[in-house]
Amino acid sequence: MSEPVDVPALRRYLDSRLSGGVQHLAVTGYAVTGSSNITAFLEADGHQWVLRRPPAGDLLPTSHDMIREYRFVRALAGSAVPVPVPVLSCTDADVIGAPFYIARRVDGAVLQGAIPDGYADPACVTSLAHAVADTLAALHDVDWRGLDLPYRPGNYLTRQVSRWSRQLELTPTAPRLKGLPEVTAWIQQRLPAQAPQAIVHGDYGLHNMIVAIPPETGIRAVLDWEMATIGDPLADLAWFLVGWVSSQADGGARNPANVITTWPGAPSGDSLMARYESASGRRIDDWLFYEAFSRWKGVVIREGLYSQYVQGTAANPAVIRFREDVPAQVAILRELIGGA
Repeated sequence: MSEPVDVPALRRYLDSRLSGGVQHLAVTGYAVTGSSNITAFLEADGHQWVLRRPPAGDLLPTSHDMIREYRFVRALAGSAVPVPVPVLSCTDADVIGAPFYIARRVDGAVLQGAIPDGYADPACVTSLAHAVADTLAALHDVDWRGLDLPYRPGNYLTRQVSRWSRQLELTPTAPRLKGLPEVTAWIQQRLPAQAPQAIVHGDYGLHNMIVAIPPETGIRAVLDWEMATIGDPLADLAWFLVGWVSSQADGGARNPANVITTWPGAPSGDSLMARYESASGRRIDDWLFYEAFSRWKGVVIREGLYSQYVQGTAANPAVIRFREDVPAQVAILRELIGGA
C-alpha cells in the first residue's frame, strides 16, 4: 500500500489554498482512530496540524465520510462542545487519494494509548466521567438549526434501522451471524415515537476523545464525527451508556480506552444516566429498545470492520478481535430481547 498522504501533492494544494501559502510540510506520524480512519500528524511552517482521511480499499456507502465530519467540527467550533479547530477540507480525491480535512492538533491524552498516571486518583476518574456525561448533554443542547449540517428529514430511528440493515446486507461476512435477522426484526417492530431532535455524535465515548492530563481533568476535544447527524439524543446516550456498562463488565477488554471505566472512582451506568438527565432535562423511556438498538448497531459496525480485515483492507489489524467478539454480542442481544 502507498503512503496515506502524498506530501508533495498536499503541500502544493495547501500552498494554493491557504493565505500566505505553505513552504515546508512534513508528516511526523500516523495513527488510526475508531479502528478505521487514518490520522496524519503534520508540521507546516511551525503549525501543528492533523489530517483526517478514510482508509484505503472499497468502503461501504456513507462510511468514513471525512467531509461530513469536517462540517460538524466546523459547526461546533467555539461552542460548549470541545472540538479541534478546523483549517480546511478537500473533496478532491485526486490530491492525496481520498477526501480529507485538516484541523489544529489538540494537546492531551488519547486513552487508546497509555492512560496518564494521574488517573490513579479516583477523584480524577470521577471528574472525567462527569465531564463526559455533561459534554454529551451540552452537545444535545446545541441549537442546530441554521448551522447547515448534513442530515435527512424524517424519523431518525427509522432511518437508522434502514441504514444499518442495508450496511448489514452489504457486509460479506454477515451471514456467519446466526440469529441476527430475528434481532433486526424485533427492533423494526418496536420503533418508538420520534423524540425532539438534536445533534447526535453517533459513536460517543472515551475512545473518541482527547482528555486532559491530571492534575487537570476534562475533555480537550471530542473526535470522530463521521457518523454525526440530527437525530434522537436518547439513542446517542444509550450508545454511550451501553459502551460504558459493557466495558465495566469486561474490564475494558474490547477497547483499551475504556479500561478506565473499571478504575476506582468510575461511576456506574445508572449514575451517569442520572447525571445526564439532570444536565439535559431529558429522561430515557423504553430503555430496552434503546439498549437493544445500540447493541445491534454496534454489531453491524464491528462486523463491517471485521469484513475489511478479511478482505485485507482494514486500517487497523486489531479488528481481528471482532471474529469472536461480534458473535458474542449477537448472543447477548438474543438473550436481552428474549424475555421482551
